[in-house]
Amino acid sequence: MLTKKKILLFADWYEPGFRAGGPIRSVVNFVQNMKEDYAIYVFTADRDLDASQSYENISKNEWIATAPDVQCYYCSPENRTRANIRQQLNAILPDFIYLNSMFSTRSTIIPLLVARMDRQEIFWSGCHADAAVEFPGAINRFTATDSKETWYTGCSFCRKNPSH
Repeated sequence: MLTKKKILLFADWYEPGFRAGGPIRSVVNFVQNMKEDYAIYVFTADRDLDASQSYENISKNEWIATAPDVQCYYCSPENRTRANIRQQLNAILPDFIYLNSMFSTRSTIIPLLVARMDRQEIFWSGCHADAAVEFPGAINRFTATDSKETWYTGCSFCRKNPSH
């Protein structure tokens, strides 16, 4: 049996959150479309948009399986640090890093800087996720198959090692 390649995805919010709307849905759809071919690791906040409390009944600051080949790390605000992000990168050793926003300090800028300092490969999909925030109908132009093919194409341009 072949080992699946790993994608570490950074997102500000993820299920069971709902207040951020489209960006959560774009991450959920990405995970649903890619989990058949990849092991997906989602690093996200332990609370919904503008919430002061963590999600109930969800472990935080540890990797938990949420579906076959999908694990989530619901990170508390005090642990969303460069050191913790580096620790998670080194623990998972992802084949790809997926950044789902262009403007998030916590889920794009910090992981981007840490990954670049550690010479990790990065696939940045910020334009798609942020289009959903700025233009809610923008994501509807892509079918699941189109999104998957776009992601594969983007990875072929971003990777340093053609064996991926």
